[in-house]
Amino acid sequence: MLEANLSQPPQGGDPATALEQTRGIIEARVIAYGAKDVKVESSPPKNIVASIGGVEAADARRLATARGVVDFRRPVITPEGLVACKTPAGQAFGVPPNNVNPDSASGSHARCFSLDKLGDPVWQPADLLSPDGSRRRLTNDMIVPGSWQERTDLASPAITVQFNDDGTKLLDDLTAPLVRYPLGVFVDGTLIAAPRITRAISNGHPVISGFDGHEAHLLVAELNSAPLPVPVSEVTSPSP
Repeated sequence: MLEANLSQPPQGGDPATALEQTRGIIEARVIAYGAKDVKVESSPPKNIVASIGGVEAADARRLATARGVVDFRRPVITPEGLVACKTPAGQAFGVPPNNVNPDSASGSHARCFSLDKLGDPVWQPADLLSPDGSRRRLTNDMIVPGSWQERTDLASPAITVQFNDDGTKLLDDLTAPLVRYPLGVFVDGTLIAAPRITRAISNGHPVISGFDGHEAHLLVAELNSAPLPVPVSEVTSPSP
């Protein structure tokens, strides 16, 4: 049993519409993932009843409750060209870009390693200042709907995505000065990958690696739908 938080439906929408949209997105995700005997029904005013076969419970829960909002961030770079980092205690330090790597011990996709410190990069929005003084930010809205795909022809699991024209131009402008540095890919505020930029991405079609095949399959099913319009949580029984 799922419960949708309808206290703030999308702008211009109403709770009933938001509930039905949420139901449809959840259904599309689990079908895309390969679930069998899928039955996802609205139970107004705010519940969704889902019966999903052939999928591990943890995977079904994630597909049904993850908002699925993609957010891109670039590292803060010091005037010396170092990646700005912080230890868990908040101590600032900097490392060369080659010292930002995945960390199997913590499971982090990007950790800063120096001779005497270990920490995380300081991330900032992936945006650039325009000549008119406004800021252009790489956002989820610049991704072509349904364009996430698994890449099974590479040495390790990866996924790709296609940006629209505005996103393609901005991605090119963003990644040109980030060669050798990581670009953070976040989903719902959690870092899922930090691919190192080897050259400017001019075709709007990046390849993102850094996870196993199971995670890649989950991400494609999750991200090829629109983000959930409202938060969803699992409950044991319908709310009155």
